[in-house]
Amino acid sequence: NKVLLENSYIRYGFASVGAGVRCIDSNLEMKNCVVSNNTASTYGGAFNIAGSGCLVNLYNLTITQNVGNVSVSAIRSGSGAITNVRNSIIYNNNNGINNFASSGGTLNIYDSIVDGDLGQLDDYSNIYDVDPVIIEDPPGEFISHSQISMDYGVDYTGRPDYDILGNPRIYDPPS
Repeated sequence: NKVLLENSYIRYGFASVGAGVRCIDSNLEMKNCVVSNNTASTYGGAFNIAGSGCLVNLYNLTITQNVGNVSVSAIRSGSGAITNVRNSIIYNNNNGINNFASSGGTLNIYDSIVDGDLGQLDDYSNIYDVDPVIIEDPPGEFISHSQISMDYGVDYTGRPDYDILGNPRIYDPPS
């Protein structure tokens, strides 16, 4: 069994761990979501994922302005969990410091725009330290209007055809 969350906003959460999403011993798939302005007093501002057998797949997410006050402002994958992130924007979380941690789990980030360094994680065709021009339009709803982020990523099986605002995911397909 898994939970599927699509076209949603997760914002303004506060918790000691995993202020946006805390997934323990469960399976989760998220598509076309914005995770923003969440604050963890310790770690996992946007996500804390843990537990043997826990599988989390994150597609086409914007993860921005999340804070982990001790460490890991964006995504923490720990204790046997497997976390896969694809075609996403991870930008401006805790000023780009300590965005990620794989603490006994696996964290794979593919074909995404990433602020900061993945550290010990493997690189899978990501773009680093480029401003994706994330704006609030309307306030609290973060979208990217950057030519850099449009058309970046890959056309993978199961990819949503449209983003959270209803725009085509592939903005200008190659001819």
